[in-house]
Amino acid sequence: MKKRNATIALAAAAALFTVGCNSWKDMAQDYYSVNPDPLVVKGGKVSYDINGQFPAQVFNRKAALELTPNLVYEGGNTAFPSVTFQGEKYPGNNTVIPYAEGKSVSYSASTDYKPEMAKSELWVNIVGKKGNKVKDLGGILVANGVIATETLVQNDYMTALAPTNFVRDTETSQSALIHFLVNSSYVRPAQLKNAGYLALLEFVKQSVNDTNLVITSIDLIGHASPEGEATLNENLSIDRAKAVDTYVKKEVKKAKIAGADAADFYTQKGEGADWDGFFDLLANSNLSDKEMIKRTLDGEPLLSSKEKTLKSLESTYTEIRDEILPELRRTEIKVNYTILGKTDAQILALAKNDPSKLTANELMHAATLTEDAAEQLAIYKSMVSLYPNDYRGYNNEAAVLWATDKAAAKVLFEKAYNIEANAITKNNMGVVKANENADGAALELFKMSDTPEAVYNQGVLAIKAGEYAQAVQMTKDYNTFNAALAQLLNGDAQAALKTIKAANCDCAAMNYLAAVAYARLGQNDQAKAALAKVAQQDAAMAAKAETDLEFRNL
Repeated sequence: MKKRNATIALAAAAALFTVGCNSWKDMAQDYYSVNPDPLVVKGGKVSYDINGQFPAQVFNRKAALELTPNLVYEGGNTAFPSVTFQGEKYPGNNTVIPYAEGKSVSYSASTDYKPEMAKSELWVNIVGKKGNKVKDLGGILVANGVIATETLVQNDYMTALAPTNFVRDTETSQSALIHFLVNSSYVRPAQLKNAGYLALLEFVKQSVNDTNLVITSIDLIGHASPEGEATLNENLSIDRAKAVDTYVKKEVKKAKIAGADAADFYTQKGEGADWDGFFDLLANSNLSDKEMIKRTLDGEPLLSSKEKTLKSLESTYTEIRDEILPELRRTEIKVNYTILGKTDAQILALAKNDPSKLTANELMHAATLTEDAAEQLAIYKSMVSLYPNDYRGYNNEAAVLWATDKAAAKVLFEKAYNIEANAITKNNMGVVKANENADGAALELFKMSDTPEAVYNQGVLAIKAGEYAQAVQMTKDYNTFNAALAQLLNGDAQAALKTIKAANCDCAAMNYLAAVAYARLGQNDQAKAALAKVAQQDAAMAAKAETDLEFRNL
């Protein structure tokens, strides 16, 4: 349609009954502008502004003009509110147009978009009034069609998978204690026969027969009771660690533990005085004065003073001397080892044949080991059956089902949400709501989720709301159709083409969007080439392109 750069006048019509109908229509063509032209869908609405100018010495002082915009399309029309302008001597309360000076005027309107509006015409119908006379002066075509590129938005809301929390190998340890007499690092023979130490040695010996267990290192950590002088306790604690180290190495060598000859297999460390251990034992003791003892020791600002005070208390309270302090004079033997988990092949085989032998985390991991949707569903069904109080099975089963059976998936998403309303389940309930066109409820759920999927999904809703800059930011981490669409609608056709290329999808929708981007850049040959691909891929989209005003200049 011809672009009008002048502002509206309908000026000749204002000289009602002074000039002919054809005269004012001819003049009107040069005195108005419509923005945008063609009309454009934004935020699900078609909005436009008409701006114009009634020139000086034209508008009849005793006349009025009633203008009614009307969007006409196949099967119907949408009439907008009328606006009336009047001369200085016309009775009424409408906008007055001074005869001598003329006046600039404007009109804005908006309506919900309907698909049939894509092929439409915006007319302004004019009725002239003077005295008792009313005359239909016909209409002017001011805009032709609606660009509805926003409506290409896809409902590609992303569901979020629950984590597997799978850890194949488990790092853990077992410990035993060797106790010492006061101020001594001598390992008494009786201590080498205590039940804890013997059990630890047996564990070390048996580990060589367990193919799923690997001893990785042994720590020897010496401690001292805190009633002695600090420097003495530091030295004593390391001496105790080294003393026990000698015996442990002999036993480990006998057991033929792999890697035990490595330089860093053993570590010896002295922790000095064990004040924390003392206060723990004191708190769990039967001493009636334990709170007073703690306050007394805590009140000593200097370590040396605290040591002397404890020495004094030791002589007063035999339980401290005979039961608490002896427990602190020790070396801890800490055997660090790894429990090797099942291989992926083992996990997948058990998931298919005997899922009861797998933990919840192993079952969740098993589903990631196959790309077959049917196998994934079977595994998640086992997860739900074996671990019915774990939301993850329901959630991930629903995520797999979503593409093919949204009704069944909805039920499962709701179960997951009812078990645990977390960021993942809130996002997925938002997807359910969005699929039901409850965009407001969906947006609230997405906002309560901090998942990347929820951010993207908010971006899709932002496109529908006409908030294109926000949509670009929220979808920028993905090379999807909607990410490219957001960039295009936000005025960056080059960025849209870059995203389309990165998506590496030679499909009708992407090629159509590329054609729009090329057309907006004035690269008509590329636009035509992209549309040629669309014609080969999707007849319906090719037919749409025939009337799409994005391609009006091709």
